[in-house]
Order: sequence, then structure tokens, then C-alpha cells
Amino acid sequence: MNFSFRKTEPGWVPYIWLAYLTFFLWGPIVGHIGGREWTLTALGLVAFLCFYFSFFSTCKPWNLICVGGIASLGVLFAPFNEGAACFFIYACSMVPFAVDTELAAAVAIATLVGSASMLPGGLGVADASIAGLLLAVVASPLMTRDVAVAASLLIRFATLWFGVLIGACVLLLNHRRFGALPEFASPGASAPPEGYPAHETGNS
Repeated sequence: MNFSFRKTEPGWVPYIWLAYLTFFLWGPIVGHIGGREWTLTALGLVAFLCFYFSFFSTCKPWNLICVGGIASLGVLFAPFNEGAACFFIYACSMVPFAVDTELAAAVAIATLVGSASMLPGGLGVADASIAGLLLAVVASPLMTRDVAVAASLLIRFATLWFGVLIGACVLLLNHRRFGALPEFASPGASAPPEGYPAHETGNS
């Protein structure tokens, strides 16, 4: 199935979708925030509108960059504005129009859902989202629950755990070097290896 609908003009529909921005502005209005917070909110709103309308006038890969930009705004504003969750809603709703296959749409939406969860790497949330979306959007009798779970695990291994494994191996192989750095050194640690200056403690 092809999710691309770029051949048709969006018309007035994108303007109706802007109603979701009410959630982003509701918190600042009700919370009576200061001038600095309003300035940041206004900058975020302008950045969103740039990404939003650029999405409807560009093709791949630029429309995917617009989706990523909108999702990034959600990550940046979510810690102090609960209404920033609307940015994740926008990004997830745009993904099917920016990719060509069900698998790509499922992976992209699951990644956004994992980012919205604020968990490290979207642990658990992204995995379950990939499997659930594959079952929901892939219209094939071969896409069973077992296949969806296996595909989710393989995708997550290739996109997350492979990098984690490489980082863990580098850390284990170079633990002495990292341990010699002042930021990682523990009290009573042995002398650093050759090539690293000794970390002096106390008043000189």
C-alpha cells in the first residue's frame, strides 16, 4: 500500500488541524506565565508553523525533516508545557503521508510514541507500538502476532540495541581510561595509566 497523497492539494484541511494548537497555548494562558516563557512559546509556535506548512509544500526527504522538526519541538517543550503533546499528535498524523510503506509508517510512528513517553530509548513503548501498528496496518494473512513481535524485536535491535551493544563494548574495553578521568574517578582509585595526568585533590 502506498501512503503518499502528495498528488492532491490539501486545501483548507491543514488550517482546521491547527485547532490542536489550543492545547499548546492553554497552559501558558491559564498559568499566567512571564514574558520570558511567552517568548519561548511564541518562538516554538513560529517554528511549528514553519515546519507545518512546509510539510504540505515539499516532497521527500524534506517532508520527513519537517515531521522530525515538529517531534523535536514536542521533546523540547514537553518538560514545562503539557500541551506540547499535540506536537507528537501532529507528527504521528503526518508520517503516513511522508512514507511509502506500512512498515516505514509503523516504525516512524512507534519511534515518535517512544519519544513522547520520555523513557530512555522508548523502552517497551516503542517495541509494543511497532508490533501493534504492524498488526493494524499490514493487510496480509502472513502478518501474525508472532511475526509482528519478531519484526519489532529485529527492528529495535538494529536501531537501538546494536548501538547500545557497541557502546557497552567500548566502555568495557576502555574502562581503565574512563576511570582515570576526574569525572569518573572514585575515591581511593589507583593511579591513572600512563599518558593521563594525575588528578590532584586538596588545596595547593
